[in-house]
Amino acid sequence: DASKKIAEWLKENGVPVKGHTLVWGNPPSVGVPGWVERMGKLEQWSEVRDLLFKRVAREVEEFKDLVQYWDVVNEPIVQNWFDSLGTDYIAQSYRIVKETDPDAITVLNEYGVLVNTGTRRAFISRARQLINEGVQIDAIGAEAHIFTAQDLLGQLGSLESIYLAIDELAQLGKPVHISEFQIPLPAVIDAFKVSISEAEEIQAEIAKIFYKVFFSHPAVEVITYWNFYRAWQSGSGFLRDDLSIKPLFYELKNLIHGEWKTDMKIDVGSSGEVAFKGFAGNYEITVATDGFSKTFSLDVGGKKENNFVLVIGKEQEVR
Repeated sequence: DASKKIAEWLKENGVPVKGHTLVWGNPPSVGVPGWVERMGKLEQWSEVRDLLFKRVAREVEEFKDLVQYWDVVNEPIVQNWFDSLGTDYIAQSYRIVKETDPDAITVLNEYGVLVNTGTRRAFISRARQLINEGVQIDAIGAEAHIFTAQDLLGQLGSLESIYLAIDELAQLGKPVHISEFQIPLPAVIDAFKVSISEAEEIQAEIAKIFYKVFFSHPAVEVITYWNFYRAWQSGSGFLRDDLSIKPLFYELKNLIHGEWKTDMKIDVGSSGEVAFKGFAGNYEITVATDGFSKTFSLDVGGKKENNFVLVIGKEQEVR
């Protein structure tokens, strides 16, 4: 189907794919189809449980080797319809994912945890219990939605509090994924009383501010913008309805592929050793000597020692 073809194209072009979401207790007809909700009203929870776990296994199996990340359970605190299945439905869902695709990166995702203290504390308590029980949760998803002008101005004025909220989530000992971030254009227009074209420029600048806050926290490994085109919230995507590119795209492109990209030339010298400080990520390093050159692809991690020996000839090594 279309989703699988898109996932295949993304993989072929080196773009990590995330599946959202396998379990979401948000009726009616959003996270829970109407016919399943009706089964719940009839107290047919055993049947609902069986259908849910079959769905989880089916989707993960179908997209195995295509989807790298899965939001396995979404919003277990604020959308808790599936709690009626029993206390172990979350653990069972993660077990099925890992049994079906052991390489999948599993995320536990929640709404409001960056701005709502009560939700954050409840989520951390639930997540810690699951982790202590051995549930294979690989990352913590923190939604960062902005909907209204009030949201926008409030969060811009609370950047330090947002950073500290990430601190709290990081205490779970898992990487933090900023899983759902967007800035709707109407919120910008309403907050700053500007035209659409002016709002697009402001939107881009504000996105850059938030990305820098998220990126600056050592626990944050992923930032997902929500989303590319014809976004859920009006005007929040990278493209306009006519497919023209907005300033938002260029601002984040320049930030990620410019300011946050390491590009340098270094003289190795007679020792054959070199050290440098750069951003974590995938590197292409070209070593050239005596008319001979060779290019290496390296994965440089931010939380590990990065020592490499690059052999470009029988007696030529760069460390």
